[in-house]
Amino acid sequence: MAEITYESVEPLLKAAEEHPDHIRCTFACPVTGGEVPSLGALVKGVELEDVCPGAEEGLLGSLQSALSGLFSSVLGGQSVQVTRAPDAQHPAFTDSERKAGIVQAFRAVANQFVWDPRTERWISAEGAGELLTDFDRLLKVAPIASEEDRKIAARMLVEVARADGQVTPTEWGFLTSFVPSAHGAVDTYMDAPPLTPEELDATDRGAARDTMLMLAWALAHVDHHLDEEETEQLLGYATGLKIPAERARELQTYARHFLLEQALQRAYPKGKLKKGPRKDALAHGKRMGLSDEEVAAFEERFKRRWGVED
Repeated sequence: MAEITYESVEPLLKAAEEHPDHIRCTFACPVTGGEVPSLGALVKGVELEDVCPGAEEGLLGSLQSALSGLFSSVLGGQSVQVTRAPDAQHPAFTDSERKAGIVQAFRAVANQFVWDPRTERWISAEGAGELLTDFDRLLKVAPIASEEDRKIAARMLVEVARADGQVTPTEWGFLTSFVPSAHGAVDTYMDAPPLTPEELDATDRGAARDTMLMLAWALAHVDHHLDEEETEQLLGYATGLKIPAERARELQTYARHFLLEQALQRAYPKGKLKKGPRKDALAHGKRMGLSDEEVAAFEERFKRRWGVED
């Protein structure tokens, strides 16, 4: 999932209806024509620059932006409660504030879309077909549907983020961008005791547990190679969720490949190679623990799937 910007979202916007505290949007896939409704918050003072990444951010910022949109969508972090009737008095929102609401509306349904690096546009997951990664497919078939399970998933992600004992202001901002306020503030989760095996085992049975662990692997790998203690933490989640060790490692591979996919999308904008971002992408693959051979093989598959050129 690429960075979500207003410029990338606007072509999909079929309709946008402004209300006193939210904007009701309909996004349409340019390939299938399928429509996806969503809501975005309208807040005075929250402008486009507050919800979109900077244009020149590096690989780490790009990956964090991609995960932020993904996690918000999966966990319901951008859901909006309509509190006033449509005919209530409207505050005067600026164009930038309205665009921020549209971006947040797209973030809420972003896991239903994938980024096509050849045409540099969002297309629906339904229209992507064989272009989907294993990571994308699992998100599609095994969403985290239960509100309680989403809370547990959010706590897992906060625990992974604080695993090294410190959270920088940048990391804090990253966490607050996707942890739903309805599930508790980030600082509350920071002070909470570690999740117990009993809490993990209380989640709904089924493949949604795989999704929860896969998201945790993705966050853990976004900026560095895991040390032994961090790996044990993730495998401990697998034990609590009753996920066999072999499957847990397979989910780790899904997460690594998803992040490498995002990095390679930066390296092949419009299907053309950019050497600097490609070097960053391959280096990140190695930092995640993938071998040179695995990284090279994945890049070849990426180029074949998307029809990109060297």
